[in-house]
Amino acid sequence: MESDEFDVRGNWLYFDEECFLRGASGRYQVDKLIPVSGKGVITGAVSDGVVQADVSIGIDELRSRIKYL
Repeated sequence: MESDEFDVRGNWLYFDEECFLRGASGRYQVDKLIPVSGKGVITGAVSDGVVQADVSIGIDELRSRIKYL
Protein backbone atom coordinates (compact mmCIF):
# COMPACT_ATOMS: atom_id res chain seq x y z
CA MET A 1 0.00 0.00 0.00
CA GLU A 2 1.13 3.47 -0.81
CA SER A 3 -0.52 6.79 -0.04
CA ASP A 4 -0.28 10.39 -1.09
CA GLU A 5 -1.93 13.52 0.27
CA PHE A 6 -3.77 15.41 -2.44
CA ASP A 7 -5.55 18.12 -0.50
CA VAL A 8 -4.55 20.70 2.09
CA ARG A 9 -7.57 19.60 4.14
CA GLY A 10 -5.89 16.27 4.86
CA ASN A 11 -7.44 14.00 2.22
CA TRP A 12 -5.29 11.05 1.15
CA LEU A 13 -5.42 8.56 -1.72
CA TYR A 14 -4.34 5.03 -0.77
CA PHE A 15 -3.45 2.70 -3.65
CA ASP A 16 -1.55 -0.46 -4.56
CA GLU A 17 2.04 0.57 -5.21
CA GLU A 18 2.52 -2.35 -7.60
CA CYS A 19 0.31 -0.59 -10.16
CA PHE A 20 3.53 1.11 -11.31
CA LEU A 21 5.21 -2.24 -12.01
CA ARG A 22 2.35 -3.95 -13.81
CA GLY A 23 1.87 -1.24 -16.42
CA ALA A 24 -1.88 -1.67 -16.10
CA SER A 25 -4.27 0.30 -18.23
CA GLY A 26 -7.14 2.35 -16.85
CA ARG A 27 -5.06 4.94 -15.07
CA TYR A 28 -6.52 7.90 -13.22
CA GLN A 29 -5.11 10.98 -11.57
CA VAL A 30 -6.35 13.07 -8.66
CA ASP A 31 -5.25 16.67 -9.11
CA LYS A 32 -1.50 16.63 -9.85
CA LEU A 33 -0.66 13.32 -8.14
CA ILE A 34 1.16 10.71 -10.19
CA PRO A 35 -1.34 8.65 -12.23
CA VAL A 36 -2.26 5.30 -10.67
CA SER A 37 -4.36 2.33 -11.75
CA GLY A 38 -6.55 -0.16 -9.97
CA LYS A 39 -8.58 0.51 -6.89
CA GLY A 40 -7.95 3.44 -4.63
CA VAL A 41 -9.37 4.47 -1.30
CA ILE A 42 -9.76 8.07 -0.21
CA THR A 43 -9.67 8.87 3.49
CA GLY A 44 -9.06 11.82 5.69
CA ALA A 45 -5.94 11.65 7.80
CA VAL A 46 -3.81 13.63 10.20
CA SER A 47 -0.19 13.30 11.27
CA ASP A 48 1.10 12.80 7.72
CA GLY A 49 -1.40 10.05 6.93
CA VAL A 50 -0.73 8.01 10.07
CA VAL A 51 -4.03 8.60 11.90
CA GLN A 52 -7.22 8.04 9.88
CA ALA A 53 -10.04 10.59 10.00
CA ASP A 54 -13.24 11.41 8.14
CA VAL A 55 -12.79 12.72 4.60
CA SER A 56 -13.29 16.43 4.18
CA ILE A 57 -14.22 16.38 0.51
CA GLY A 58 -17.62 15.79 -1.01
CA ILE A 59 -18.22 13.27 -3.76
CA ASP A 60 -19.08 15.93 -6.36
CA GLU A 61 -15.91 17.89 -5.68
CA LEU A 62 -13.85 14.68 -5.79
CA ARG A 63 -15.36 13.66 -9.13
CA SER A 64 -14.44 17.04 -10.60
CA ARG A 65 -10.81 16.55 -9.51
CA ILE A 66 -10.30 13.06 -11.01
CA LYS A 67 -8.95 12.79 -14.54
CA TYR A 68 -9.13 9.43 -16.36
CA LEU A 69 -6.21 8.74 -18.68
